[in-house]
Amino acid sequence: MGKRGPAPKPHAVRVLEGTHKYKTRSRSVKAPITTGIPQPKCMKLTRAEKAIWKEVTQMLSTVTGLAADIDALAIASLCEAVAEFQQARDEIKRDGATCVSEKGGSYQHPAVGRKNKALERMRYLMARFGMTPSDRASMEVATPTSPSPGGTAGAGGRFAAFIESQMAAAGPN
Repeated sequence: MGKRGPAPKPHAVRVLEGTHKYKTRSRSVKAPITTGIPQPKCMKLTRAEKAIWKEVTQMLSTVTGLAADIDALAIASLCEAVAEFQQARDEIKRDGATCVSEKGGSYQHPAVGRKNKALERMRYLMARFGMTPSDRASMEVATPTSPSPGGTAGAGGRFAAFIESQMAAAGPN
């Protein structure tokens, strides 16, 4: 049987939320092994995944201590999920969301299932890094006064705009 209760939050997230007090069961501060932008050494990334990697790590680097080199595999998994989502979305645009069997019945295109599974993985991994609105709502992060080059304030805004553009391009199923 697995561990009970919610997963423990990283120290950087607890500091941002203002709840960085030491807990009785864990008296040591668990800091990342290294800081800065993680490098994709753990996985072979495709060209599309590398472009997504640059975008995601740039956004994660705006919050000090949130991502470290040890998180490279999780970030690579997020990049893989986003690339798979984009690929399935493009396949659905090209072929349609349904297929017709030899007997004349229609069924869901296999890419629809792949897209939905990739979206589930994206949501899960984005929540782990505080990239969803509900996760950011619990954090008290000071937003910059001037907009960032992405057009909206903060990393969450740029990532949200990126995801919204991907969802808008996908259109309804």
